[in-house]
Amino acid sequence: MLCHQCGSPAAETDESCPNCGAKLKKTTRLEVKRGRGFKRFTTELKAINPADKRVFPVGEEIAGRFVLGEMIGRGPFGQVYEAKDDEIDATVALKVMRDELVSSPIDHERFLGVAKDARALNHKGLVRVHDSGVHRDAPWVSMQQLEGLSLRKVMKLRASKGEVFSLEEAERLVTQLAETLGVLGKKHA
Repeated sequence: MLCHQCGSPAAETDESCPNCGAKLKKTTRLEVKRGRGFKRFTTELKAINPADKRVFPVGEEIAGRFVLGEMIGRGPFGQVYEAKDDEIDATVALKVMRDELVSSPIDHERFLGVAKDARALNHKGLVRVHDSGVHRDAPWVSMQQLEGLSLRKVMKLRASKGEVFSLEEAERLVTQLAETLGVLGKKHA
């Protein structure tokens, strides 16, 4: 099940969200019909324009182990694809970085070093990084694929409805962010 508050996954037996602490509402599970309206809605949430030009086509194999599927997100750093990782037999997110961000051989080397450091980080507030490399001059990183909505998307949804976070919700979010940043600070200390 997904938390109604933050969109994080939670076990059916959980009484509160392990991510944000919200009380979970127990409801009977309804099967979601994936029609055109649902696909349009989720595409809008993911900030994907169907006209976006993909860096690599569906089915492209990267590093001899990742087979690209649909584009599941895009942002200022690049495009994110769903990918099948044949080595660990799992679906992962594979981010292909924008050319302008990592353009020279020195940039590629620095990117791969930072990605290697990111693989060593482990915290419930961080997405787990699996692997990285360069494919046809495009740097990429594979990571854990998360279900649910990002904080940015939850904030946009609430703003569109004229809603704001309560003080208690904001306090939980700030605490989680501080704990996660503390882990990053220890790594770089």
